[in-house]
Amino acid sequence: MKLTSKGQTAQLSASVLPNNAENKSIVWSTSNASVATVDNNGIVTAVANGNATITAAALDGSGKSGSCVVTVEIPHVSN
Repeated sequence: MKLTSKGQTAQLSASVLPNNAENKSIVWSTSNASVATVDNNGIVTAVANGNATITAAALDGSGKSGSCVVTVEIPHVSN
């Protein structure tokens, strides 16, 4: 995923399977909050140029997770 402006957002989604799983809770995290942040709903916000890995992890004790690399490339504007 690529974001190209500071404050730009994108929605990520994750699912816990099977559909009848007892605990379908997910926790979101970022590897680099100075590049991109993620909230509890999977909304990623660009902060500054660089790369960050956004991870969604199941809270059911299975250790299962998925991730997405986010690249932030904010063009330099000269005055």
